[in-house]
Amino acid sequence: MNGEDDFAVKAAFNNDIYVTRLQFAITFEDLQLAIKSIVSIPDDEQFTMKWVDDEGDPCIISSQPELDEAIRLFVLNRDAEFLIHVFGGRPPPGEACKGESRNVYRRGAKRWRMLYKINGHTFVAKRFNKFAECRVCADKIWGLGMQGFRCRDCHTLVHKRCYKKMTDECGSFDNKVHKTVGGL
Repeated sequence: MNGEDDFAVKAAFNNDIYVTRLQFAITFEDLQLAIKSIVSIPDDEQFTMKWVDDEGDPCIISSQPELDEAIRLFVLNRDAEFLIHVFGGRPPPGEACKGESRNVYRRGAKRWRMLYKINGHTFVAKRFNKFAECRVCADKIWGLGMQGFRCRDCHTLVHKRCYKKMTDECGSFDNKVHKTVGGL
């Protein structure tokens, strides 16, 4: 997945932003399943998805035509990623979702933690004080700022450039095999 038939999606939920890629031809039902999986919503729990249109208004995605229109406008505006705000529960028509306010939709108004989901891994940007080895390319992770990612579940370390190439499923390998230089 990383061509012209897919696009970057950010799902904002409970002060976290989950980043993944989805196919343009996705159905509404498949989007619901993908969002539930990405943000870890239980199967029996209802949720609401909203996106912000080009006028800054939050719009609910609750059917295939609404999803198609959101994707059409996303492509038309040539946005870098498609941001979906996810809220627990379903509010009555005309009312705001629980935890929703106008500030949620303002860019830069709130600090969100970015989480990158791929193959079951949930990667968080990390700055390494000591050299560490990338799980994908086996090169050392070094530099200034946030040089790489660490899976918050299995603690796998990867370069920012390599996380999309991660083929191992989360938890499918022995952490003792993972090497770091100088410890962590």
